[in-house]
Amino acid sequence: MEWVHELFQQYGYYVVLVGTLLEYIAFPFPGEPTLVYAGYLAYTGELQLSILLIIYWNECWDDNSVLFR
Repeated sequence: MEWVHELFQQYGYYVVLVGTLLEYIAFPFPGEPTLVYAGYLAYTGELQLSILLIIYWNECWDDNSVLFR
């Protein structure tokens, strides 16, 4: 599990961005656990919650608009 923490430390918001994108295009990737761990890192102060919310909200709307065209 240490490698996941190192991945978040090195790439941070990009992990959340790619993780949610992969989940919404029906790739078998655990998007919700990625968000849960990112929320924990926001709680500990390693990531900013406001940026995480913007990324997630943007991914939700962008992916839904692409999938339903």
